[in-house]
Amino acid sequence: YKTLSGNMACDVCPANSNSLAGSILSTACTCNTGFSGSNGGTCTECVMGKYKIATGDATCTSCVAGQYSTVVGATSNDCQACPTNSNSPAASNDQTDCICDAGSTGRDGNTCTECMAGKYKIVTGDAMCTSCVSGQYSTAVGATANVCQACPTNSNAPEASNEQTDCECNAGWMGPDGEMCTECGVGKYKTGTTRGSAACESCPSESDSPVQSTVVTACTCNAGFSGPSGGLCVVCEIGRYKTLSGN
Repeated sequence: YKTLSGNMACDVCPANSNSLAGSILSTACTCNTGFSGSNGGTCTECVMGKYKIATGDATCTSCVAGQYSTVVGATSNDCQACPTNSNSPAASNDQTDCICDAGSTGRDGNTCTECMAGKYKIVTGDAMCTSCVSGQYSTAVGATANVCQACPTNSNAPEASNEQTDCECNAGWMGPDGEMCTECGVGKYKTGTTRGSAACESCPSESDSPVQSTVVTACTCNAGFSGPSGGLCVVCEIGRYKTLSGN
């Protein structure tokens, strides 16, 4: 450009700017694509995470949320989408700015995997999914809140259970997995090793046990019979008697 008449040489526009032929003002010098600044002033390269397609004094455009760009002085929209199930703030300048959404887990900038059934994740980032505690279950995949459901009364399930049928009746109770549990009646028992849908077992002959018994030794010999708890009960011999149950 040249502001005055005469035989002086034309002035050069500031770095990274240009003007039309015959320009007479410094403000005719406008920043190139990929650069931003006032007309006739200093033009600064768009930083990573931004771009500028047109010439002029417009500001650089930021990559939208969920995208990033590592290019400096980008002259086109070079923004890249974050991996599936992750997000990033506007103007992100590195793939590691992409962090896993709630309900998904993985390293920043890498693959994010949905929390499997039996787990959940409330926060964003690289934290692990949280397991439903024992006695609960969840069938939801990618859960973003604690949606764990309690097992039916008198049943239990291991940590991170993903089906209601993981809930098995406790010792002393019986019923189909995941359904209502009924207490073992008088004269029956069910141990911890036979938890679940297995039926309550009957006490040995001539012995009895209270409801909800969890061990065979809860079976004690009836009156008139003698023997170890949970064992063989023998009738009292002639000339002997036993008025109470027990061993």
